[in-house]
Amino acid sequence: MLGVRSGHYSRHVGDGRRGSLSSVFAHLLDCLFPPSCAACERPVADSRLGRLCPACSESVKRIVSPLCLCCGQPFDGPFGTDHVCGRCLSSPPHYDRARSLFLFAGPVRELVHRVKYVGCGHALRAICSLVKEDLDGRDERVSGLVVPVPLHPRRLRSRGFNQSVRIAQGIFSADRICVDLVAKVCDTRPQTGLDAVERAGNVRGAFALVRPIPHGIRRVTLVDDVYTTGATVSECARILKKGGVKEVHVLTVARAPISSSAVAPSVLFNRLNEI
Repeated sequence: MLGVRSGHYSRHVGDGRRGSLSSVFAHLLDCLFPPSCAACERPVADSRLGRLCPACSESVKRIVSPLCLCCGQPFDGPFGTDHVCGRCLSSPPHYDRARSLFLFAGPVRELVHRVKYVGCGHALRAICSLVKEDLDGRDERVSGLVVPVPLHPRRLRSRGFNQSVRIAQGIFSADRICVDLVAKVCDTRPQTGLDAVERAGNVRGAFALVRPIPHGIRRVTLVDDVYTTGATVSECARILKKGGVKEVHVLTVARAPISSSAVAPSVLFNRLNEI
């Protein structure tokens, strides 16, 4: 069992007269436009209870301790303390800390795919609602300039949008987001199917700083949809630090389980030595 926790992510808001009026209005809207789950599309009885049906809401897996202090990888089992994993010890990333909020599985995987490949606004709002509620429940705060991981212009034209930008805009205030600081200058091949070493090589030199770091900015938070091996965000962090940023944090919606095909042989060897 990975360090994740199931939980119902919905919140009923409203009290007094204003709450009653909102409830009546919401009920009328539900009658005119029956709501559906943003993940599975099953009918939702009451839109005020959230954008996910109860089954999908309960299936969301929140990543919790114990996890790696550096990359945020959850460890097996619910017990133990946070510590730096063997992979980060043997090959430290360029960022200072990465955190993913949910496991890339079930409804979260479906929501991310709907946002990334279909541009579904309902799924985007559901993701942002989950993220904001989860961040509100954590002690840590996201600080500094927020930089969504960029797409290559050719991919951006093909897709029509950058899902990382949309996610950042749905979570943070516009004055904190900077979309023209880092650019992807090489149209790399897809990372799917590549191991950790191949992924790192694939994105090496693919990003560039397109303007100087704004004066007074010491910390940047990179925002992306899914963390797999961290090769992309690590390369972005390398460019940002080369440009003068002192600290780079990474925030992703989800964390993909690391399979043996995505991990380099040397990393697997180090893991065996840890057992």
